[in-house]
Amino acid sequence: MDITKTKRIVFYIVLSAIVLTCFFIRLPELRQSFSVGITKPGDFIQDYMAGKQLLMGKTLYPSNYEEMDAHLLPKNPTPEGLKNKLINAHPPVTAILLFPLWFLSFHNAIVLWVIITILCMGLIILLLLKSESIPLVYIPLVSLFVFAWPPFQSNLSNGQISILVTLFVIAGWYFLKRDRESLAGILLPWQQCSSSTRVF
Repeated sequence: MDITKTKRIVFYIVLSAIVLTCFFIRLPELRQSFSVGITKPGDFIQDYMAGKQLLMGKTLYPSNYEEMDAHLLPKNPTPEGLKNKLINAHPPVTAILLFPLWFLSFHNAIVLWVIITILCMGLIILLLLKSESIPLVYIPLVSLFVFAWPPFQSNLSNGQISILVTLFVIAGWYFLKRDRESLAGILLPWQQCSSSTRVF
């Protein structure tokens, strides 16, 4: 067997052992993040409520989220952390990006959002590997690493849009490297819009 090929196999085996160890160590936290993500994700609630407000022709920035919770989500009490904020701290684009979810019940919306988040992360992994010409055989390992990665778990439990914004950036970069400037130009501005802050 070729020495280079042998080294690659050994490297893959060692890397697999490390990634699997990390994954199983973080598995309880992953389960917790998923559980919270499909029941009461703090950030997603702000965007969902903002969308509901827009459907009713009202402001995205009501003064009391606890009152909104009683009106919009009677079966899903607002998490304690959000009750203390009493504001929507997100820019309008975060609610607009979730437009189709406004029409669903809260429970169906957050379950669908968790699924979308996971699918977006899968696309990010695929685009990154293809961009750098890394063999797709590494997809399972990278995926396991991502699921064990605390920032991803935090995004999942809070229902944030960070993964979606990251997908726009990575896809824009991917197409830019392939001289598809029109597609890159459509995707990249979303990063700037989503990272903007609300001016009080």
